[in-house]
Amino acid sequence: MFIKIALVGLLLSLPMGLMAQENQVKIVALVLTTAEYNPSSDNILASLDSLNAQTLRVNSPNASELRAVIKRFASAAIDNDIALVFADGPVLKLGEREFLAPSDLNLLQGNDLLTQAIPLSALARAAALAGDGGAIFVHSTDLGKALPNGISLAQFAPDIRAGTSPILLGQAGSAMAMADMFEAHAQGNEMDLSRLLTDLISRVEFTVSYIPNRPMIIKKPAPVIPVITAATDDSKSVGQVDVTLGDVAKIAMPGGSDDANVIIDDQATENSGGLNLPQIQPSTAEETVAEPQVAQITQLTDFEPAAEKPLAIEALQALQTGLSRADKRTIQHELRDVGYYTGLIDGIFGNQTRAAIEAYQRSVDADVTGVLTVAQMDGFLN
Repeated sequence: MFIKIALVGLLLSLPMGLMAQENQVKIVALVLTTAEYNPSSDNILASLDSLNAQTLRVNSPNASELRAVIKRFASAAIDNDIALVFADGPVLKLGEREFLAPSDLNLLQGNDLLTQAIPLSALARAAALAGDGGAIFVHSTDLGKALPNGISLAQFAPDIRAGTSPILLGQAGSAMAMADMFEAHAQGNEMDLSRLLTDLISRVEFTVSYIPNRPMIIKKPAPVIPVITAATDDSKSVGQVDVTLGDVAKIAMPGGSDDANVIIDDQATENSGGLNLPQIQPSTAEETVAEPQVAQITQLTDFEPAAEKPLAIEALQALQTGLSRADKRTIQHELRDVGYYTGLIDGIFGNQTRAAIEAYQRSVDADVTGVLTVAQMDGFLN
Protein backbone atom coordinates (compact mmCIF):
# COMPACT_ATOMS: atom_id res chain seq x y z
CA MET A 1 0.00 0.00 0.00
CA PHE A 2 2.82 2.34 0.89
CA ILE A 3 4.53 1.73 -2.47
CA LYS A 4 1.30 2.32 -4.40
CA ILE A 5 0.72 5.68 -2.72
CA ALA A 6 4.33 6.70 -3.34
CA LEU A 7 3.92 5.96 -7.04
CA VAL A 8 0.66 7.90 -7.16
CA GLY A 9 2.36 10.87 -5.54
CA LEU A 10 5.13 10.78 -8.14
CA LEU A 11 2.72 10.46 -11.06
CA LEU A 12 0.62 13.35 -9.78
CA SER A 13 3.66 15.59 -9.58
CA LEU A 14 4.95 15.01 -13.09
CA PRO A 15 1.99 16.38 -15.08
CA MET A 16 1.98 19.53 -12.96
CA GLY A 17 5.64 20.14 -13.75
CA LEU A 18 5.08 19.64 -17.44
CA MET A 19 1.97 21.82 -17.37
CA ALA A 20 3.83 24.64 -15.64
CA GLN A 21 6.52 24.56 -18.29
CA GLU A 22 4.00 24.43 -21.13
CA ASN A 23 2.07 27.43 -19.72
CA GLN A 24 5.18 29.51 -19.19
CA VAL A 25 5.55 32.17 -21.87
CA LYS A 26 9.02 31.92 -23.39
CA ILE A 27 10.53 35.35 -24.03
CA VAL A 28 13.64 36.27 -25.98
CA ALA A 29 14.95 39.83 -25.89
CA LEU A 30 17.64 41.90 -27.56
CA VAL A 31 19.01 44.94 -25.70
CA LEU A 32 21.01 46.93 -28.20
CA THR A 33 23.02 50.10 -27.64
CA THR A 34 24.67 51.66 -30.67
CA ALA A 35 25.32 55.03 -29.01
CA GLU A 36 26.93 55.88 -25.68
CA TYR A 37 26.10 53.80 -22.61
CA ASN A 38 22.70 54.62 -21.15
CA PRO A 39 21.89 53.49 -17.58
CA SER A 40 18.27 52.92 -18.60
CA SER A 41 19.48 49.74 -20.33
CA ASP A 42 20.34 48.26 -16.93
CA ASN A 43 16.78 48.94 -15.74
CA ILE A 44 15.40 47.24 -18.84
CA LEU A 45 17.63 44.23 -18.23
CA ALA A 46 16.44 43.95 -14.63
CA SER A 47 12.79 43.99 -15.76
CA LEU A 48 13.48 41.37 -18.42
CA ASP A 49 15.19 39.20 -15.83
CA SER A 50 12.06 39.36 -13.66
CA LEU A 51 10.14 37.97 -16.65
CA ASN A 52 12.68 35.13 -17.03
CA ALA A 53 13.58 36.33 -20.53
CA GLN A 54 16.58 35.06 -22.45
CA THR A 55 18.38 38.30 -23.16
CA LEU A 56 21.15 39.10 -25.60
CA ARG A 57 22.89 42.39 -24.79
CA VAL A 58 25.07 44.07 -27.40
CA ASN A 59 26.98 47.33 -27.03
CA SER A 60 28.35 49.51 -29.85
CA PRO A 61 28.21 46.97 -32.71
CA ASN A 62 29.59 47.92 -36.11
CA ALA A 63 27.54 47.34 -39.24
CA SER A 64 28.61 43.72 -39.77
CA GLU A 65 28.16 42.82 -36.12
CA LEU A 66 24.73 44.45 -36.05
CA ARG A 67 23.56 42.31 -38.96
CA ALA A 68 24.96 39.19 -37.31
CA VAL A 69 23.18 40.03 -34.04
CA ILE A 70 19.82 40.52 -35.74
CA LYS A 71 20.14 37.29 -37.69
CA ARG A 72 20.94 35.42 -34.49
CA PHE A 73 18.03 37.08 -32.70
CA ALA A 74 15.67 36.17 -35.55
CA SER A 75 16.70 32.51 -35.27
CA ALA A 76 16.03 32.61 -31.54
CA ALA A 77 12.65 34.31 -31.98
CA ILE A 78 11.30 31.34 -33.94
CA ASP A 79 11.57 29.08 -30.90
CA ASN A 80 10.00 31.53 -28.43
CA ASP A 81 6.55 32.95 -27.76
CA ILE A 82 7.39 36.65 -27.44
CA ALA A 83 10.33 38.57 -28.93
CA LEU A 84 11.29 42.03 -27.67
CA VAL A 85 13.91 44.51 -28.89
CA PHE A 86 15.13 47.51 -26.93
CA ALA A 87 17.41 49.69 -29.05
CA ASP A 88 19.22 52.86 -28.08
CA GLY A 89 20.90 54.87 -30.83
CA PRO A 90 20.38 57.30 -33.71
CA VAL A 91 17.37 56.58 -35.94
CA LEU A 92 17.76 58.18 -39.36
CA LYS A 93 15.21 58.64 -42.10
CA LEU A 94 15.83 58.38 -45.83
CA GLY A 95 12.76 58.76 -48.02
CA GLU A 96 9.99 56.74 -46.36
CA ARG A 97 12.27 54.40 -44.43
CA GLU A 98 13.84 54.59 -40.97
CA PHE A 99 17.24 53.10 -40.11
CA LEU A 100 19.12 52.31 -36.89
CA ALA A 101 22.69 53.60 -37.18
CA PRO A 102 25.59 51.30 -36.16
CA SER A 103 28.54 52.61 -34.14
CA ASP A 104 30.83 52.88 -37.20
CA LEU A 105 28.39 54.76 -39.44
CA ASN A 106 30.25 56.93 -41.96
CA LEU A 107 27.90 58.83 -44.22
CA LEU A 108 29.36 60.58 -47.25
CA GLN A 109 26.15 60.51 -49.23
CA GLY A 110 22.55 59.47 -48.67
CA ASN A 111 22.86 56.05 -50.28
CA ASP A 112 25.53 55.06 -47.72
CA LEU A 113 22.70 54.61 -45.24
CA LEU A 114 21.34 51.70 -47.30
CA THR A 115 24.53 49.67 -46.98
CA GLN A 116 25.66 50.63 -43.48
CA ALA A 117 22.52 50.94 -41.33
CA ILE A 118 19.70 48.54 -40.42
CA PRO A 119 16.07 49.28 -41.33
CA LEU A 120 13.81 49.32 -38.29
CA SER A 121 11.49 47.11 -40.32
CA ALA A 122 14.18 44.37 -40.24
CA LEU A 123 14.09 44.40 -36.44
CA ALA A 124 10.28 44.33 -36.53
CA ARG A 125 10.25 41.37 -38.94
CA ALA A 126 12.68 39.45 -36.71
CA ALA A 127 10.45 39.96 -33.65
CA ALA A 128 7.37 38.92 -35.64
CA LEU A 129 8.90 35.45 -36.06
CA ALA A 130 8.03 34.60 -32.44
CA GLY A 131 4.91 32.53 -31.92
CA ASP A 132 2.86 35.40 -30.49
CA GLY A 133 4.85 38.20 -32.12
CA GLY A 134 6.65 40.92 -30.22
CA ALA A 135 7.45 44.62 -30.09
CA ILE A 136 10.32 47.00 -30.83
CA PHE A 137 11.16 49.81 -28.38
CA VAL A 138 13.59 52.39 -29.76
CA HIS A 139 15.10 55.41 -28.03
CA SER A 140 16.50 57.67 -30.74
CA THR A 141 19.59 59.73 -29.94
CA ASP A 142 21.43 62.48 -31.76
CA LEU A 143 24.07 61.30 -34.22
CA GLY A 144 26.39 64.12 -33.22
CA LYS A 145 27.49 64.96 -36.75
CA ALA A 146 26.19 66.68 -39.85
CA LEU A 147 23.91 64.63 -42.08
CA PRO A 148 24.06 64.49 -45.90
CA ASN A 149 21.21 65.97 -47.90
CA GLY A 150 18.11 63.78 -47.88
CA ILE A 151 18.83 62.21 -44.45
CA SER A 152 17.28 63.45 -41.22
CA LEU A 153 16.67 62.24 -37.68
CA ALA A 154 13.39 60.34 -37.51
CA GLN A 155 10.69 62.21 -35.59
CA PHE A 156 7.92 59.59 -35.67
CA ALA A 157 7.56 55.83 -35.66
CA PRO A 158 7.46 54.16 -39.09
CA ASP A 159 4.18 53.50 -40.84
CA ILE A 160 2.69 50.04 -40.36
CA ARG A 161 4.20 47.37 -42.63
CA ALA A 162 2.92 43.88 -43.31
CA GLY A 163 4.63 41.10 -41.39
CA THR A 164 6.17 43.37 -38.75
CA SER A 165 5.77 43.80 -35.01
CA PRO A 166 4.82 47.25 -33.66
CA ILE A 167 7.65 49.79 -33.43
CA LEU A 168 7.64 52.36 -30.65
CA LEU A 169 9.93 55.37 -31.21
CA GLY A 170 10.94 57.64 -28.35
CA GLN A 171 12.65 60.96 -28.88
CA ALA A 172 16.04 61.83 -27.35
CA GLY A 173 15.88 61.96 -23.58
CA SER A 174 12.95 59.54 -23.27
CA ALA A 175 14.98 56.40 -22.44
CA MET A 176 14.44 56.49 -18.68
CA ALA A 177 10.70 57.16 -19.06
CA MET A 178 10.48 54.11 -21.32
CA ALA A 179 12.43 51.96 -18.85
CA ASP A 180 10.33 53.13 -15.90
CA MET A 181 7.07 52.40 -17.72
CA PHE A 182 8.26 48.93 -18.72
CA GLU A 183 9.34 48.23 -15.14
CA ALA A 184 5.95 49.35 -13.77
CA HIS A 185 4.08 47.05 -16.15
CA ALA A 186 6.42 44.15 -15.36
CA GLN A 187 5.84 44.32 -11.61
CA GLY A 188 2.51 42.47 -11.54
CA ASN A 189 1.84 38.80 -12.14
CA GLU A 190 1.34 39.50 -15.83
CA MET A 191 1.85 42.30 -18.31
CA ASP A 192 0.03 43.21 -21.52
CA LEU A 193 2.35 44.57 -24.22
CA SER A 194 -0.57 46.19 -26.03
CA ARG A 195 -1.49 48.16 -22.91
CA LEU A 196 2.16 49.08 -22.34
CA LEU A 197 2.37 50.56 -25.84
CA THR A 198 -0.90 52.42 -25.31
CA ASP A 199 0.33 53.91 -22.04
CA LEU A 200 3.64 54.95 -23.59
CA ILE A 201 2.08 56.85 -26.49
CA SER A 202 -0.02 58.82 -24.02
CA ARG A 203 3.22 60.75 -23.52
CA VAL A 204 4.15 63.29 -26.20
CA GLU A 205 7.68 61.94 -26.70
CA PHE A 206 6.52 58.52 -27.98
CA THR A 207 4.86 57.39 -31.21
CA VAL A 208 4.09 53.85 -32.39
CA SER A 209 3.56 52.26 -35.79
CA TYR A 210 0.39 50.51 -34.57
CA ILE A 211 -1.20 48.97 -31.47
CA PRO A 212 -2.02 45.25 -31.75
CA ASN A 213 -5.77 44.66 -31.79
CA ARG A 214 -5.50 41.83 -29.28
CA PRO A 215 -3.86 41.56 -25.85
CA MET A 216 -0.26 40.31 -25.79
CA ILE A 217 -0.04 38.81 -22.31
CA ILE A 218 3.20 37.87 -20.57
CA LYS A 219 2.66 35.95 -17.34
CA LYS A 220 5.44 36.20 -14.80
CA PRO A 221 6.80 32.69 -14.10
CA ALA A 222 6.47 31.09 -10.68
CA PRO A 223 9.93 30.28 -9.25
CA VAL A 224 8.97 26.88 -7.82
CA ILE A 225 6.25 24.36 -8.60
CA PRO A 226 4.25 23.46 -5.45
CA VAL A 227 5.31 20.28 -3.65
CA ILE A 228 2.95 17.32 -4.07
CA THR A 229 2.73 15.18 -0.95
CA ALA A 230 0.73 11.96 -0.65
CA ALA A 231 0.21 10.53 2.84
CA THR A 232 -0.73 7.06 4.06
CA ASP A 233 -3.48 6.43 6.56
CA ASP A 234 -0.93 6.64 9.34
CA SER A 235 0.20 10.08 8.06
CA LYS A 236 3.50 8.95 6.57
CA SER A 237 4.52 11.47 3.88
CA VAL A 238 5.60 9.93 0.60
CA GLY A 239 5.83 10.89 -3.05
CA GLN A 240 7.21 14.35 -2.31
CA VAL A 241 8.77 15.89 -5.39
CA ASP A 242 10.32 19.36 -5.63
CA VAL A 243 10.67 20.69 -9.16
CA THR A 244 11.96 24.13 -10.11
CA LEU A 245 11.21 25.85 -13.37
CA GLY A 246 13.99 26.22 -15.92
CA ASP A 247 14.02 27.95 -19.27
CA VAL A 248 13.54 25.18 -21.81
CA ALA A 249 14.21 27.12 -25.03
CA LYS A 250 16.88 25.29 -27.00
CA ILE A 251 18.14 27.19 -30.03
CA ALA A 252 20.69 25.87 -32.50
CA MET A 253 22.33 28.33 -34.83
CA PRO A 254 25.49 28.61 -36.91
CA GLY A 255 28.75 28.92 -35.01
CA GLY A 256 29.72 32.14 -33.36
CA SER A 257 29.74 33.77 -29.96
CA ASP A 258 27.24 35.63 -27.85
CA ASP A 259 29.23 38.85 -28.17
CA ALA A 260 28.04 39.07 -31.79
CA ASN A 261 31.34 38.90 -33.68
CA VAL A 262 30.08 36.83 -36.63
CA ILE A 263 30.27 38.70 -39.92
CA ILE A 264 27.19 38.47 -42.15
CA ASP A 265 26.82 39.59 -45.76
CA ASP A 266 26.68 43.40 -45.70
CA GLN A 267 24.70 43.78 -48.90
CA ALA A 268 21.47 45.65 -48.17
CA THR A 269 18.10 44.72 -49.65
CA GLU A 270 14.96 46.76 -49.91
CA ASN A 271 12.99 44.84 -47.30
CA SER A 272 15.46 43.52 -44.77
CA GLY A 273 18.62 45.60 -44.99
CA GLY A 274 20.79 42.68 -46.12
CA LEU A 275 19.33 40.19 -43.64
CA ASN A 276 18.04 36.84 -44.84
CA LEU A 277 15.65 36.36 -41.95
CA PRO A 278 14.29 32.87 -41.24
CA GLN A 279 10.80 32.02 -42.39
CA ILE A 280 8.05 31.36 -39.84
CA GLN A 281 7.98 27.59 -39.88
CA PRO A 282 9.05 24.88 -37.45
CA SER A 283 12.44 23.31 -37.99
CA THR A 284 12.68 19.59 -38.61
CA ALA A 285 16.35 19.15 -37.75
CA GLU A 286 16.81 17.07 -34.61
CA GLU A 287 19.54 19.29 -33.25
CA THR A 288 17.42 22.44 -33.25
CA VAL A 289 14.82 21.30 -30.71
CA ALA A 290 15.58 19.81 -27.31
CA GLU A 291 13.17 18.16 -24.96
CA PRO A 292 12.04 20.25 -21.98
CA GLN A 293 14.11 19.66 -18.88
CA VAL A 294 13.41 20.14 -15.22
CA ALA A 295 16.08 21.55 -12.96
CA GLN A 296 18.75 19.20 -11.74
CA ILE A 297 18.22 17.89 -8.21
CA THR A 298 21.93 17.70 -7.42
CA GLN A 299 23.91 20.82 -6.56
CA LEU A 300 26.51 22.10 -9.00
CA THR A 301 29.05 22.26 -6.20
CA ASP A 302 28.95 18.51 -5.46
CA PHE A 303 32.26 18.09 -7.27
CA GLU A 304 35.62 19.25 -5.93
CA PRO A 305 37.57 21.42 -8.39
CA ALA A 306 40.68 21.37 -6.21
CA ALA A 307 41.12 17.62 -6.69
CA GLU A 308 41.90 17.84 -10.39
CA LYS A 309 45.32 18.27 -11.90
CA PRO A 310 45.58 21.88 -13.13
CA LEU A 311 45.79 22.44 -16.87
CA ALA A 312 47.04 25.51 -18.67
CA ILE A 313 44.32 28.02 -19.47
CA GLU A 314 45.00 27.53 -23.19
CA ALA A 315 44.35 23.80 -22.88
CA LEU A 316 41.14 24.41 -20.94
CA GLN A 317 40.00 26.92 -23.55
CA ALA A 318 40.62 24.36 -26.27
CA LEU A 319 38.62 21.73 -24.35
CA GLN A 320 35.76 24.15 -23.79
CA THR A 321 35.74 25.26 -27.42
CA GLY A 322 35.63 21.62 -28.49
CA LEU A 323 32.45 20.88 -26.55
CA SER A 324 29.44 19.98 -28.66
CA ARG A 325 26.69 22.54 -29.20
CA ALA A 326 24.39 20.38 -27.04
CA ASP A 327 26.91 20.34 -24.17
CA LYS A 328 27.33 24.11 -24.38
CA ARG A 329 23.57 24.58 -24.24
CA THR A 330 23.47 22.33 -21.17
CA ILE A 331 26.10 24.45 -19.44
CA GLN A 332 24.23 27.66 -20.28
CA HIS A 333 21.00 26.08 -19.01
CA GLU A 334 22.65 25.07 -15.71
CA LEU A 335 24.22 28.52 -15.28
CA ARG A 336 20.81 30.06 -15.90
CA ASP A 337 19.11 27.80 -13.35
CA VAL A 338 21.47 29.01 -10.60
CA GLY A 339 21.06 32.65 -11.58
CA TYR A 340 24.37 33.48 -13.28
CA TYR A 341 23.33 33.53 -16.94
CA THR A 342 20.47 35.41 -18.57
CA GLY A 343 21.49 35.21 -22.23
CA LEU A 344 20.32 33.00 -25.07
CA ILE A 345 20.55 29.25 -24.50
CA ASP A 346 21.92 28.50 -27.94
CA GLY A 347 25.31 26.87 -27.37
CA ILE A 348 27.23 29.98 -28.43
CA PHE A 349 29.85 31.00 -25.88
CA GLY A 350 30.87 34.66 -25.76
CA ASN A 351 31.04 37.56 -23.33
CA GLN A 352 27.77 36.81 -21.55
CA THR A 353 28.62 33.14 -21.01
CA ARG A 354 32.13 34.02 -19.89
CA ALA A 355 30.78 36.50 -17.33
CA ALA A 356 28.38 33.84 -16.03
CA ILE A 357 31.22 31.33 -15.66
CA GLU A 358 33.28 33.92 -13.77
CA ALA A 359 30.37 34.61 -11.41
CA TYR A 360 29.94 30.90 -10.80
CA GLN A 361 33.66 30.44 -10.15
CA ARG A 362 33.59 33.24 -7.56
CA SER A 363 30.65 31.58 -5.83
CA VAL A 364 32.62 28.35 -5.28
CA ASP A 365 35.93 30.08 -4.41
CA ALA A 366 37.62 28.77 -7.54
CA ASP A 367 40.13 30.61 -9.72
CA VAL A 368 38.19 33.17 -11.73
CA THR A 369 39.22 32.70 -15.36
CA GLY A 370 35.96 32.65 -17.29
CA VAL A 371 36.99 29.24 -18.63
CA LEU A 372 35.72 26.02 -17.05
CA THR A 373 38.14 23.52 -15.56
CA VAL A 374 37.79 19.84 -16.39
CA ALA A 375 36.05 19.13 -13.07
CA GLN A 376 33.71 22.10 -13.53
CA MET A 377 32.74 20.91 -17.01
CA ASP A 378 32.12 17.43 -15.60
CA GLY A 379 30.02 18.88 -12.80
CA PHE A 380 27.77 20.77 -15.21
CA LEU A 381 27.44 17.97 -17.73
CA ASN A 382 27.06 15.04 -15.34
